[in-house]
Amino acid sequence: MLVQCPSCKESVEVIVESGENDDTPNVIDTFSSIHCPRCGEVEFQIDVGETRVATNPGTMSQEKLAHFSLLKLVGRGGFGSVWLAEDDNLGRQVALKVPVSKDNDVGSLLHEAKTAAKLKHPNIVSIFEVGVEEGQVFIASEFIDGMTLRDLLSTGKTTTERTCEILIDIANALQHAHENGVVHRDIKPANIILNKEGQPFVTDFGLAKKISAEASISSEGQVLGTAKYMSPEQASGKTRETDHRSDIYAIGIILFEMLTLHQPFRGNVRAILHQKIYEDAPTPNSLDPSVPKDLETICLKCLERDPEKRYQSSSEVAEELTRFQKGEPIKARPVSSIEKTWRWCRRRPGVATLLASLFLSLSLGLAGVSYFWIQALRSAEIANGMFYRAQMNLATEHLRSGDIHALKQVVLPFMDGEGLESFRGFEWNYFNSKSNVFMQSVGISDPVSDVAISRQGDLFAACGTPKEFHIWSTDTGEVLRVCKIPAGKVTTLSFSPSSSLLATGSNDGWLRFWNPVEAETPTREVKHGPSVELIRFSPDGKQIATGGKTGAVRIWSIEDLEMVAQIPTGKPELVDFRFSPDGQQLAVGTNNEIITRWDIANRIKLGTLGPCPLLLHFTYSADGKQIAAGTYSGQVLWWDVETGEQVASTPIGDGAVGDLENSNDSNQLLVTKAVGDLIVLDPATQQETHRFQTHTLSFGTIDVSRNGKLIVTGSGDGSVNVIRLNRLNLPEVLWEDKHIRQLEVLPSGNEVAVIVGDERVEIRSLNRMESRKIPKFDDKRVTSVSAHPTKNLLAIATMGNEVVLWDTKKEQVESKIPSGTESSTEALFSPDGQMLAIANRTGDVQILNLSDLTTPQTQWASDYQKLSSISFHPDSSELAVTFENGQVELRNVLKGGAITQSFEVSGGPLDACYCLEGNSLAIGTNSGSVHLWNRAEPRKVSSIKAHRAKVNTVSSFPNGQRFVTGARDRQVKIWDAKTGQLITTLHGHERQVFASALSKDGKTLVSGGLSGDIRIWRSK
Repeated sequence: MLVQCPSCKESVEVIVESGENDDTPNVIDTFSSIHCPRCGEVEFQIDVGETRVATNPGTMSQEKLAHFSLLKLVGRGGFGSVWLAEDDNLGRQVALKVPVSKDNDVGSLLHEAKTAAKLKHPNIVSIFEVGVEEGQVFIASEFIDGMTLRDLLSTGKTTTERTCEILIDIANALQHAHENGVVHRDIKPANIILNKEGQPFVTDFGLAKKISAEASISSEGQVLGTAKYMSPEQASGKTRETDHRSDIYAIGIILFEMLTLHQPFRGNVRAILHQKIYEDAPTPNSLDPSVPKDLETICLKCLERDPEKRYQSSSEVAEELTRFQKGEPIKARPVSSIEKTWRWCRRRPGVATLLASLFLSLSLGLAGVSYFWIQALRSAEIANGMFYRAQMNLATEHLRSGDIHALKQVVLPFMDGEGLESFRGFEWNYFNSKSNVFMQSVGISDPVSDVAISRQGDLFAACGTPKEFHIWSTDTGEVLRVCKIPAGKVTTLSFSPSSSLLATGSNDGWLRFWNPVEAETPTREVKHGPSVELIRFSPDGKQIATGGKTGAVRIWSIEDLEMVAQIPTGKPELVDFRFSPDGQQLAVGTNNEIITRWDIANRIKLGTLGPCPLLLHFTYSADGKQIAAGTYSGQVLWWDVETGEQVASTPIGDGAVGDLENSNDSNQLLVTKAVGDLIVLDPATQQETHRFQTHTLSFGTIDVSRNGKLIVTGSGDGSVNVIRLNRLNLPEVLWEDKHIRQLEVLPSGNEVAVIVGDERVEIRSLNRMESRKIPKFDDKRVTSVSAHPTKNLLAIATMGNEVVLWDTKKEQVESKIPSGTESSTEALFSPDGQMLAIANRTGDVQILNLSDLTTPQTQWASDYQKLSSISFHPDSSELAVTFENGQVELRNVLKGGAITQSFEVSGGPLDACYCLEGNSLAIGTNSGSVHLWNRAEPRKVSSIKAHRAKVNTVSSFPNGQRFVTGARDRQVKIWDAKTGQLITTLHGHERQVFASALSKDGKTLVSGGLSGDIRIWRSK
């Protein structure tokens, strides 16, 4: 029969060798490859099963089928043909599928349409109509104008970010199908279509099966699906046992292929089926070492031969990929060495028996050294703990200095599968998430003068080295091109916002255009005149502006490189210029501190902004209504374009502004500083949300990808960093106008209650720049705030002789409780939420049950004055009370406040917390020391010099294994509660730290200080 060569489309005659009853394996062997007269031996991939192989499927010579006008043939294969057609009844274009049918096959061909038509999902191709015309089945579906995932993969590897995006959508689409009782059973790249926006769609439910007791669409033992993507149970012909987990296996194959550009199983179809049934998949890392460990783990879990060991739903796959995207730990764990060995033994029992006998003999001989082995393990545990703490202390220094490569190396030994993951705590997850903000960190041999990143973020470039510039792959970090110019130095570069074009300007006066994917030489060039110092594309990519330090700014048409306008700058030196978001205007800044706006088409001056003292750079907001300008004095000035008035000023510290760019949605303004910082500002509030080190020895330069997902920064030491912008969506610092006295994370973990300046309480969102103010109840000083562990309730104490219970949901007063004094008062909910402790400065304490707030459950007056803190035991049975004279009392609140322990520490206690399930108490003091009391040795109190100055706050992690201190020396430190060893230090506060608190899950640490800054340290 005749088939088409997959390469040249030439018709090739082949002979089918049928086995008994036309069994599937013989048909498969026949079509694993064909010999084309033009191309030679060519692999011939076919689908075997309900969608049968057919010879030269329907040509559809007629121009109409039913009420559809056939416009263009868009696909042809073993299933039949697909046409772009016009629905004459509804006047819309559709994809018309015309399957090849055999005798009595109309029912099975209609199966796909009936199945897929039930599914309504944004990532599943919609079925509009199904019918039969003169015996020919047709299926009209949504027409997706784009390419298949197979076409995309033929162009090369996708980035890991893009891979995750596509497969998350596909997994969610399949979850929808599975929830509606439908299994696809033929998921493969050819059945995934990407529209022009890159959105994926699942199509071709030709082998779909209802998950029910209904009759199967094929007999038991028939192989259904595409061999390369079918699951082991499909390959075994176990049709009735094939369920939704078969689609999950196919997702794993596609993920493997997107990560490595290779199939996990190769050979002819018979060999592939044998490997699927009897062999485990190879690791993606064995083919490409750059594949992230977590993605490999997700892939291999999808590819488990036993369906019970795979993810049990497509939504689990989507959730795991989302965790990887966010830099969070995934739930799946790599297959252990023991499990791999057991699987090997099951496949090779004879060899395993011999090895087991040998191992037994060796075990008997080694029994005598077991004691020493245990001792060695204990020593190794201690050594590994010391190693972990040393690495975490190194991590904070690498993060401060911006040495991201070193930071990644520090966290690497404790990744999953490395054997040391048991040591990981909050700090490791924090540093790991920080390192994951940086996607790539590369460099050149000279200071970087400019950087650029492509519109989709797949390529980035940097210049600075004489006569050349570099282009890297964002996904791998590998150098793709080193492009040369004849003389001079590339001073500026920029990717087109609408194509893959790259433009460069150099000090020889030339503007050059490059196709970085295809060539190392420029495709076009034009003489600007004097040295080109800056180039910028118009937002639509149809024009480009060039400028030097002096002379006019020239605007060129990209199509023909004709100059369309010259914008004069006069005598002042050019500083910066920008197209407006609509591309109709050009704003030009000069060193006379003025920004002038020009109408490009009419060459008319529209207005000026200024003066902008010591202007260096500026940028438009996305809506074009504001301009943000950076200055040499470390200020960001915000201007209203319409009125020309300055509306705000944001000081961002010492050092000049090196560069600034808006994210494409204008939710973030990115600023580089001469001191090496990358600062993220919220344009709505003009406040800082993030700050971290990215460069040295220069002001720094920055660019943002058109899709808004990545930024690239350049440094004077030659380093170039690619940063995931979506990892900066959650703020890391919030600001108040006065110091932060105390804070409490609310039960949701998304908000924090804050005492601002001892005068008011606010509730701040930890995820957005939002706040809720709680009204003042009197004019007295606010002394404490406590959040109920489960209810929407705050206890707010003031020096006004009362404690107010505030309902945070209803935003109203729940009740008021007399405190008995106008001295400083502290109120604290018990961990079980049943009690409220109220203590005042004079040493009087009362415990109230929340079921009866009128009469104290117990109360006592201490013999000491100047009470400094109270803290509940984790089981709520005990209250630790500290006094400034060094006395510490532990009282049983269930037995009338009886003293269970009493001891004295030096230095003047300021705050305390229970650790190690209540068996230890950490006490911070005025001298900077932290005292550790242990219930097992009540008379022995150890002391560590924790800070240079007084320790204002001490907080325990929920598991009690670590505690946090904040002090006057501006540092936040994390300690091992068992050993008293420092684990790491967190830097960021510019003045002393007053308060700290942790979320219930222990994944968010919040600290507040004298500068009014609320720092959010996230481990997720």
